[in-house]
Amino acid sequence: MVPVTLAQLEADPVSVIEHYRDQDPMLWLGGRATLVHLKRWPEGRLQEYRAAMTGEWGIAQVTRAAQFIDQAPRTATVNLRHGTYGWKHDAERFHKQRLGGVGDYYVGEGSFLIAAQALGLKVIRHPVRGHFVNLSMKASRAVADVRGVH
Repeated sequence: MVPVTLAQLEADPVSVIEHYRDQDPMLWLGGRATLVHLKRWPEGRLQEYRAAMTGEWGIAQVTRAAQFIDQAPRTATVNLRHGTYGWKHDAERFHKQRLGGVGDYYVGEGSFLIAAQALGLKVIRHPVRGHFVNLSMKASRAVADVRGVH
C-alpha cells in the first residue's frame, strides 16, 4: 500500500487497518503477539483482538496515533533511541493535552505501528528491543515540555 495522508486515513480507516493487519498475522491493537502471549491467551484470543482492530475503539486508536505522527517532525534515519512503545505514550500525552485530560486518549502499540506504516514512516523491527521509526526526539520533547517535564 502506498503511504496515505492523514485525511485519507481518516476517510477510510478500515481499509488501512485491514491492509496492515493482513500483512502481519501477529499484529493486534496492543502490538505484536509473541509466543508468551499465545501460551497465556485462550485459543482464539488473538483472532478476537485482531478483529477488534476495525471496531470503533480500534479505529479511534489508529486515528489518534496518525494525528500525533502527522504533526511530529521526521528524521532521515530511524531513531533507535525511542521505540514505538515510547512513541505510543507520547501520542497518548499529546491527545490527553488536547482533550484537557477528559475522554479516551489511549493508543495501543499495534495501533501506532499501523498508523506509522500507513503515513509512510520507516519502521524497523529489532528482534529484542522492539520497533523503531524515523521520528525526531523533538516530537517527544514537545509533548514533555507542555506538561512541564524537562
